[in-house]
Amino acid sequence: MFPMIQSLERRMLMSVSATTLSLDMQKLDTDATAVTTAHTVRYTTAHNDSVALGEDLRGLDTKSNRLSNNLLIFRLDVAGDLSHIRIVAAMNTLLLTARTDAALGALYGKALLNHPTSTPYQKLVAKEISNLNTLIPAKLTALQTQLNDAQASFTTYADEIAAANPSLNTLVPDFVSDLATKTAAVSSAAGQVSTDAAQLATDLAAIPT
Repeated sequence: MFPMIQSLERRMLMSVSATTLSLDMQKLDTDATAVTTAHTVRYTTAHNDSVALGEDLRGLDTKSNRLSNNLLIFRLDVAGDLSHIRIVAAMNTLLLTARTDAALGALYGKALLNHPTSTPYQKLVAKEISNLNTLIPAKLTALQTQLNDAQASFTTYADEIAAANPSLNTLVPDFVSDLATKTAAVSSAAGQVSTDAAQLATDLAAIPT
């Protein structure tokens, strides 16, 4: 009977509950959705800015610079398309990994709450804690690298356009700054997903066994 009393006392004192884990999971899912929204805004901004630059260049075309300007905007567009593909791949990998490991962590954590002495559940929870603390930050770093590379690429090609067309020297920095703001928003939103994963890992580790 004494072990049963100890088990009851342990459960009464627990700061982590099934509700805690569900709320952790919900927050991560909400913040993951925010990443896709921020990415859509960034992509729309990059597309619109590239289109605007192309229109401005066509207005400045002369017989002597038409070919070179067409090449500049082509390079900008190609770089943007390739960056978009890489960003989407990195973002989807991060969000799929985060959502999968969060769901498994919450599932196994709830099972461990009901069976605190279960060695199999303890091992499963420990594995998810490790995944949440290591895999998610690694995927976040991969996404942020792609975002930084995309911004650097856009800046390089936009600056080349401005250098070849001095009348755009004021407008181009505005485009670059605009996209940088939207890119930072994606990075920040993705960082919150990693923070959420770490919080879930902390709560899983606090489950008494």
